[in-house]
Amino acid sequence: MKLQICFLVIFLVVNSAQSDPIPSNSTTNSSDGTTTISPQTTTPSPKLATGCELSKSSQHEKQLLTKINQLKDKNFQFEDNEHKYFFSICSKAQNANQTNEALVQMNKKTNKTFVLGRLDDVDLESATNLIRISYNNGDNYANACNKNERNAVIYLICDRNKVNPEFRLIEENNNRDNECAYIFELLTPEVCDLNTITTTLSPQQTTVTTSTEKISSGDKKSNKLGVVPVILIVLFSLMGVYFIVGTLYMRFVKRASGWEQIPNFGFWSAIGDGSADLCNFLCRCGNRHTEIHTYENINDRLSDDENLLNM
Repeated sequence: MKLQICFLVIFLVVNSAQSDPIPSNSTTNSSDGTTTISPQTTTPSPKLATGCELSKSSQHEKQLLTKINQLKDKNFQFEDNEHKYFFSICSKAQNANQTNEALVQMNKKTNKTFVLGRLDDVDLESATNLIRISYNNGDNYANACNKNERNAVIYLICDRNKVNPEFRLIEENNNRDNECAYIFELLTPEVCDLNTITTTLSPQQTTVTTSTEKISSGDKKSNKLGVVPVILIVLFSLMGVYFIVGTLYMRFVKRASGWEQIPNFGFWSAIGDGSADLCNFLCRCGNRHTEIHTYENINDRLSDDENLLNM
């Protein structure tokens, strides 16, 4: 009986040893007496972005990325009744957990945070005095937007009157099936220095940089009229109204006809006569009197001839 119990114990020990798996990092003895160590397999953690990484690689977007990198590590905040928003241009935002979180939303009551956009998926566009940054790959919605990812769009707008930059939320588009986004705008004078027009003139890489603001101000100056043209336009307009209304009044109320229909005809006639006399004096230089004297001499001669005939 004891012998059977011993065989049973040995059998159970052998089965348990065969059923145990060999650990990943264990030593095994080969038949030739050498010892081998099996390597332990590990999966490397993904590298998180620390700056804006473009989802596209066009030359235009690369130039814009170089410009906005001048504003890197700038932090901005906005607060409404329910949430706080933390944003940083091409760098980790405040209150963010990971280095690739560029825009974070925090609930005031629960202090729970959601990532609205990450640095590893960025799109850039530009217009006059404006740069548009799209941050993608945010946290998924729980119920809205078909449970897709959150995205954020920030418009960097030039405003030289802003001493302190103003960052604010415009709206949240979460009524779509996909591509939902938070829309923000950032008014700052720092963007104005980034927006320049670069035109290539020759293959020798000759460029001319012109400020868009100077061009617009020049157009405004050229469209303005001077003081003298404005005064002349007003005077001619008043004269036209005076003659039209005065003529109608003289014709239908005073029953005037001919030249008398002109309002204040005597005044204008006197001005015309005076102008004619002045022109005659200046242009003829007094020759009119000499001619009259000559005519008088002819009349005197005719009277003398008549006296001779009577005799």
